Amino acid sequence: MNAGAAVAPHGGPGRLWFVTPSCRPGPAVATSPRGRAVCFVSLPEAITRAAPGDLAVLPPLSPGQTVESAAPLLERGVRVAVDLSGYPEVARPLGPAVRGGRVLLSPGPPPWTQRAAMRARDAAAALLALTALSPLLAAIAIAVKRSSPGPVFFSTTVIGKDGRPFLWRKFRSMRPARAEDDARRAEQYRALVETGVSGGKLIDAERITPVGRFIRRHSLDELPQLWNVLRGEMTLIGPRPCLPYEYAAQPAWQHRRYRVTPGLSGPWQAYGRGRVSVDEMALMDYCYGYRKTFASDLRLILHTLRAVVWGENV
Repeated sequence: MNAGAAVAPHGGPGRLWFVTPSCRPGPAVATSPRGRAVCFVSLPEAITRAAPGDLAVLPPLSPGQTVESAAPLLERGVRVAVDLSGYPEVARPLGPAVRGGRVLLSPGPPPWTQRAAMRARDAAAALLALTALSPLLAAIAIAVKRSSPGPVFFSTTVIGKDGRPFLWRKFRSMRPARAEDDARRAEQYRALVETGVSGGKLIDAERITPVGRFIRRHSLDELPQLWNVLRGEMTLIGPRPCLPYEYAAQPAWQHRRYRVTPGLSGPWQAYGRGRVSVDEMALMDYCYGYRKTFASDLRLILHTLRAVVWGENV
């Protein structure tokens, strides 16, 4: 063991860095039974010294601290193991690779072949769904129009990848809002973010129409977003896009989840709705962005379909 040995200015590939808030300046180093260098460091030292190919293990932290600690390491090409033992509902949709409450985040985008396959999957699935479901879409449009005065679609601008806005449509499930309703919802959302209470969605229950209640329960109001998937503004699985006033109210660390394309569904929609706080929802989306694979997307798609059929999270 070389517990007190000095560490070179930059750790070599394959080093294991344990980040600990109580570590004194100057990292301690040990050698694992397999000959691997194991370093105990503070976060600033890990950010400075860890190199691509290394693995940094974070201690249990709040959602915001977890993202703010992991982000600079991932940007340097360092793999990061985040401790989600205190957030089991956050870890739940991230796949079977979760061990001991830790989830491994891998830096960099997926290989171009995987990105191309995902885009081809999205376009084909959206086109097929829009074609096959066209009678259902027409029936919903007629029901919405007859249920209450107002347009068939609710159209608004939302924030997508890298903070870029795009036009988003849903089947209208509520009576049209007044200006004061929008202002009240924006204020309620700011309060929701500040308190961090469970649930990331505000609902004006008194404005929901009978038809709207049914299509919301089975997520049929979201079907027009298949057009956004076809256009490439959304993907099948990713973080939920947000309204401009929501984006403005969120702390900066929550914006990091929008480094990837927003999704028609995602880990929060499939698993976390009503179960996690606003901060935990952001952490869930952020971690999934670094664990997204073709297989994990398929698992969430199947889980979403079950939730849609039964009209609830399962």
